[in-house]
Amino acid sequence: MTKKKATVDDTKKRKVTDAPESNAGDDFHVLWAVRKSVELINLDDDGLKALTLEGTIINDATDIDPDGDKMLGVDLGEYFGGEDFESANKVVFSQLKYSTRHSNTPWSIASICQGKKHKYTGSIIHRLAEIYSGYECKFDRNIVLDKLTLKLISNRPFVESSAEVIEKTQNILSLHPNKFSFAKLKALIDAKMHDALDKLLAASSLPSGKFTDFLRLLDFSECGVASRSVLKEEIILSISRVNGIESARNYDSLHVKIWNKMMPENRIKNKLTIIDILKTFNFSAVEKLLPVPAKFDYDNVLVPRKQSENIIDAIFDSENSPICLHAGAGMGKSTIVRLIEQNLPRDCVSIVFDCYGAGSYMDVVDKRHKADWALMQICNELAIKTGSPFMLLPPGQPIEVFFREFLDRLKIASEIVRNVQPNARVVIIIDAADNSITAAEHSSESSFVEEIVKMALPPGCTLLLTTRTHRLGSLHLPVRHRSIELEPFTQEETQKRLTAIFPEANSNQIKQFHDLTRGIPRVQTYALANQEAGLDKLLEPLKPDGKTVDDLISVNLDFVSSKLGNRELMETVFRYMI
Repeated sequence: MTKKKATVDDTKKRKVTDAPESNAGDDFHVLWAVRKSVELINLDDDGLKALTLEGTIINDATDIDPDGDKMLGVDLGEYFGGEDFESANKVVFSQLKYSTRHSNTPWSIASICQGKKHKYTGSIIHRLAEIYSGYECKFDRNIVLDKLTLKLISNRPFVESSAEVIEKTQNILSLHPNKFSFAKLKALIDAKMHDALDKLLAASSLPSGKFTDFLRLLDFSECGVASRSVLKEEIILSISRVNGIESARNYDSLHVKIWNKMMPENRIKNKLTIIDILKTFNFSAVEKLLPVPAKFDYDNVLVPRKQSENIIDAIFDSENSPICLHAGAGMGKSTIVRLIEQNLPRDCVSIVFDCYGAGSYMDVVDKRHKADWALMQICNELAIKTGSPFMLLPPGQPIEVFFREFLDRLKIASEIVRNVQPNARVVIIIDAADNSITAAEHSSESSFVEEIVKMALPPGCTLLLTTRTHRLGSLHLPVRHRSIELEPFTQEETQKRLTAIFPEANSNQIKQFHDLTRGIPRVQTYALANQEAGLDKLLEPLKPDGKTVDDLISVNLDFVSSKLGNRELMETVFRYMI
């Protein structure tokens, strides 16, 4: 029978028929990139740091593919731990394929080797092999094998028999990390798989010696992924985890941003990083994720304290009711918090929120007493430590929204840590909570502390607060809470602190120093600031009856007010400083 020649009308019909399939493929590319872009929101050193769309990082492409025909297989590039191949510790290049008409037709060795015009040219394997060849020519073999993964992502599944060929081949090669010949590989694998390997070799156009290394890098695990509609739902859900208020708007913004990045005129600007995504959520800088970080002095040497062990025991016995650690000024509340943080069991996670901020808590630009900033800081530190969702809520939301989102993230974080160790706890430590109340009163605003103490935290979570004893009432703690007074250093603890600086100190000098400072950590710190004078001279200003924090403040007030002539002003300043 004579074949009918294709007419112009037939060609037009075919193009019209292919158009929806092509549009679906483009939409899948964008959706997958949107999904991956949300993963850029991380502060993990080894996390996803950059995405490239329709090609590699421009610098790499210029060096490796000056003619622009070797990287055609890169629909999406993922760079982990760095923003280019050289600085990254892992790079994944993916080719994306989507079909509406053949979604249930599996990929096979034959189909991934099938070219469009020539037998193999332009096939999936040929394109992936060109990527490998480009990087193999520029970088050391071991670097390429350690970093690079070449992936096919598709809504079509990968046929089991073909997947078995890849899996068994890679299992054999994993036992032979050095260069391994194709002939040796075939000798070790089932003979019925030889034809598939020969086809892969031919489609790759690689020398047989390099082909075996190429096989090590292939990944077909994401064949058979969800349809576009399901993918869109998953994306909106992942966006809602970081911003449940504007997830639809954020999705639209990300979709437009990525679509524009994929346009030919934007190929030289094809990279996305965390800051590109944060701008979509109206965050202008990464630092905005942690708006009020702690400002502790981490240079101080920590003296192990017996009482920290008792407080940790209380954390595990708290049954989710808050614990309040209180003491006078200078008793080492912030220091013991650091000890608690260090000595919690390994699988526990603690977040310390610093309400004092090295004195900045009263600054108009700080506002660490407000719920939106405080809860964002806590939640995003929690995200860094546990992998729970970041909080990217827009400003101006009612405080109940922030507390609701805080509880959601706390619940997720608790589930994550208890998955690893059922008895592990998430401990939220609010240090110098009374300063938060003071700052709020000074600004005629509310402190987040007033609300957080009333909340029923999820199972596996404990709230620990510190405050000065005389301000304990300002926290309005619930009836069901545990109050623990922080004690001065024991003489043994004083000895550890003093002999770390004066190892020659005798028992009489240690006792004298302990008695004259009354075991008060801050008094000891002030005294030891004059350590260059020697231990005996250091003790003199403390005699005859010892000193307290109030004594030291009074001496300083007298000196400063004699210079400035305004004792009332100085008392106000010192009141907020201590």
